Amino acid sequence: MRRRLYSLLLIGLLAALPACAGSVLGGQARCTGSTALITQVSGECERTIESLSEAETQRIAVQTTDVVPHATVDFQVSVDRGQVRITFVDSQGDTQSEEAAPGSPASGSVRVQLDPLNQIKFDLEPVGGEAEGVEYHLTFLCDCMP
Repeated sequence: MRRRLYSLLLIGLLAALPACAGSVLGGQARCTGSTALITQVSGECERTIESLSEAETQRIAVQTTDVVPHATVDFQVSVDRGQVRITFVDSQGDTQSEEAAPGSPASGSVRVQLDPLNQIKFDLEPVGGEAEGVEYHLTFLCDCMP
């Protein structure tokens, strides 16, 4: 009984520690995060993909105690060669897409609902063949408890 209690306390403490720092995990993206006020987590992520030959889903995990909260995401995508489409599903369930071409980056803002694993998800898809030098940069503000 005592061992189980200690285990539960340790798990609770470990789960709470990263939340205080506004932890954001971006898989292969470089991300930073922080707690903004007491009810918001903010973050910034960027990634460069040398070659994109098929659609890839990108995932940004937000450390929060809330279940499926909302976030406002500002994004920019650029590409050196080819074209790329970035697609989000907004908080209303509607799809929002923008396309980037060399010298013409895609940018915008979208309000999304995090998935059940508290991830911001979006798709990057090459248009008309392989794309090279794909780079994205996004910032977000999650209306969620850290």
